[in-house]
Amino acid sequence: MRKLILSALILTLVLLCACAAGKLADTFDEDEVKDAAKAAAATINTRDYDAVIALLREDLQDQVTAEQLRGAWDESLVSAGVFVKYKAVTVAGTQDKTTKEDYAMAVLVCKYENGSQTFTLTFDSNYALVGLYMK
Repeated sequence: MRKLILSALILTLVLLCACAAGKLADTFDEDEVKDAAKAAAATINTRDYDAVIALLREDLQDQVTAEQLRGAWDESLVSAGVFVKYKAVTVAGTQDKTTKEDYAMAVLVCKYENGSQTFTLTFDSNYALVGLYMK
């Protein structure tokens, strides 16, 4: 139940972008988005949830706690085992319908020794995380 609630909270952060995926805005570099997403996934894989919170944009850091992430993700990450490789990394652009702020969304399909996890990570123009979701 906690995992479902936390996943819904994090998904809400992603949906704050309120947008359909499309072309990446000119303010973003696709390779930089991929690098930022891989760095965030690497941090998540260390299970240092305080470090994951630090990757969030400052105004969002009080929306979720390290303990909530631990409760939602730790069991899945432990059972997945050691990270092996990225099976796929895709990038798209999104825009908040209210503020018109552009975002970059990266979806990483990661292979682990015992299964796969998919991360959906959304970044603002400063490459700070504004949304994160693991499935």
